[in-house]
Amino acid sequence: MRGIREFSDGVMPIECFKGMASLLSTILHRWPPSRYTVWNDAKLLEVLEVMRVKPDFSVKVAVMKLYTTIALCGNGAKKLLEKGESLLHIMVLCMGRSHPISVRIEGFRLAQCLAKNEEGCLKMMSLCCDPFVKAIIDGMSGWTSHSGKIANDQMSLLLEACHLALISRWAGEHHDCLWEHGIDRVLLKLLLHDFQDEPLQQLLSLEEQLSIAREGLKANFLLGLRPYVWDLLGWLAIHCREDFNPNIQGCELRIGILITCACISFVDSIRKGHQICQNDVADTLRSEAASRAVMMMIYSPCKYIATKASDMLYEILRPTSKEHLKRLMHMLKIRPSMDNVGMPNMLQTSINLVALVCYSGIPQYQSHIVENGGIHALMDLIWWCLRNDIHIGRLSLAPHLHNTLSERTCCWICKEDWEGNNILLLYGLWGLAELMHSGSSGNTVEIFGGQVDYTEAQFVSTLQGICSDNSGTSPGIKWDVMLEAKANESISWTCTICSKSVPHMHCHKVVLWSRCDYLRALLQSGMRESNSQTIKVPVSWEAMIRLVNWLYTDELPRPPSGCLWINMKSEERLAVLQPYLELCRLAEFWFLEEVQDISYRVIVSCVDSARHLSIKIIKIAADFCIWKLVEVAANFLAPSYRQLCQSGELEALDEEVIDMIRTASVRLSQEG
Repeated sequence: MRGIREFSDGVMPIECFKGMASLLSTILHRWPPSRYTVWNDAKLLEVLEVMRVKPDFSVKVAVMKLYTTIALCGNGAKKLLEKGESLLHIMVLCMGRSHPISVRIEGFRLAQCLAKNEEGCLKMMSLCCDPFVKAIIDGMSGWTSHSGKIANDQMSLLLEACHLALISRWAGEHHDCLWEHGIDRVLLKLLLHDFQDEPLQQLLSLEEQLSIAREGLKANFLLGLRPYVWDLLGWLAIHCREDFNPNIQGCELRIGILITCACISFVDSIRKGHQICQNDVADTLRSEAASRAVMMMIYSPCKYIATKASDMLYEILRPTSKEHLKRLMHMLKIRPSMDNVGMPNMLQTSINLVALVCYSGIPQYQSHIVENGGIHALMDLIWWCLRNDIHIGRLSLAPHLHNTLSERTCCWICKEDWEGNNILLLYGLWGLAELMHSGSSGNTVEIFGGQVDYTEAQFVSTLQGICSDNSGTSPGIKWDVMLEAKANESISWTCTICSKSVPHMHCHKVVLWSRCDYLRALLQSGMRESNSQTIKVPVSWEAMIRLVNWLYTDELPRPPSGCLWINMKSEERLAVLQPYLELCRLAEFWFLEEVQDISYRVIVSCVDSARHLSIKIIKIAADFCIWKLVEVAANFLAPSYRQLCQSGELEALDEEVIDMIRTASVRLSQEG
């Protein structure tokens, strides 16, 4: 780092800079904690800014590689994005066709890191959307094949471009740009290499579309890229504008062929209808992506795409639809044992569920599904997922979403993908909702086996009662209660809503009483507190912020991790953990088991990575009577018990706590 920081162009050989940059890139790639000292070094980043505009391509590659490894850290990526258009302009320029493939690949890899989450992606789109999208289109289309094969370097570039194109999973102006720059033409070329639409002066018949799609898919061209094609097609459909008109865009034929190809691949996966064997896993993974794309097209907000996909799927399914639906229903009723909940079984179950959701979206099949026990099958699967705490995210079923960069990241806060972390539950609920609202489900009480004892109207009325203000104050979004944290002299407090000068937050009683049993009992007790507009919360302001966030969003903000945590001083780390210790204690009295569990796991995880904090944590935990945490900290301190006694560090602890550490130390020595 010092060498790069002090590098002087013209005095030192340029080869010296490239060597240092390459070595530093390797270190940052393999050792995440080192990234903090680099992205936090203003002088070093200034040198890189100077070097990145050099005309020497090999220097550009070295700088891009170094930027990429800095951006593997989420905080490093934010730091680079703060440079705005200057950095992005150079990055997009390097992605363009005028540069060698090696430079372009590094540009695409840097872009992937900067666009790893929605925040970074939308930041880039706000600064350079059109040139950025054009570079993606060029990367996905500027290849040539000889005898059906693509050169290795071109294939590497194509893979990087396809991976970057997955920014389509987020809504934004880049979707319009993708259509404007011909993403439909690019995707069709990746599927059907020899397809030419220019000579066709009119739309093809259904039979002609099916023939072209089937022949093209049989050629097995670029099979490894098909999951990307299907994912991109699905994201484009789900984020497409309602009034999107392919006639105006001049892409009606191409979109029709793309939809036909996806539907054919989807139906092929249904017709196989067997458990996955080792030799056909790759084919099934492609089927999963194609099936998901069809589902997203059927439920697209774009009326044209939704209608076209539903009609095409119906026509392809029609000859043998009942037979395949019957087999599908049978397979959905088979549950893998808890000893065999592996990727193949979950993958096949996921495909089957997506297939049923697609069937459910076609009116002609809805009554047949209900008559053959589709609702009961879905309800059984939903209960199975809930009882066995099944959590399967799509990332575990889609290897193409992973690459060497994604495995090396740190400090990134990324939202769950569109499906969340439980795709089986999502697809099951989706299918159930579609059938329940289809008009084919009959009497609700009969469907639920007589377990439902109220009508839909009563159910709606109950929900309205919950959403109304039961305490006599105004309903709606008006704040009607105030949560007051413990006073803190270090906080200078000003409220824009009221004149109260202590740290507080304005909240809704309906939210508090629906999320916390303790607060519900308090608000309904009839005591003085139930009529008060202020509820005192015995925690600091920092802890209360996290608590309210959980009450409203069901998410408890996590502390910094990765290089930020590693490079914090002990006092800073303790300050970060203090709110979670307070919440751990509060949650026990307020009966917030989830908050207590999350806070406990956060503390244990952080202390495990910084065991020198154990002495301070165990003292606070003992003062708060969080004995479960005291025991964990005692186990962390057990190996150092003798040294701690000799150094006198245990003198600040109660004898009971010291005895727990001594007992843990004895147990550890006995276990060897």
